[in-house]
Amino acid sequence: AKGLVYAFRGSVQGETTHTFRLYGLNPRKQYRLHFQDNSAPNRTESGRELLHEGIRVALAVPNDSELIFIDELS
Repeated sequence: AKGLVYAFRGSVQGETTHTFRLYGLNPRKQYRLHFQDNSAPNRTESGRELLHEGIRVALAVPNDSELIFIDELS
């Protein structure tokens, strides 16, 4: 399974982080997260963590964005 999160920060002051809760993942599987624009290090997380805690994205600059590619590991 593959997925993609497109995170965009607007121009509102003080909104530097956002948490995206994901749906449709298997809580028993591991997922590789690839941050295309390097807002965070690439990492592996469990489906359970992504379903319950989500992905926290920090974008310090207004009008910045990030693509997060999600790949299920076998």
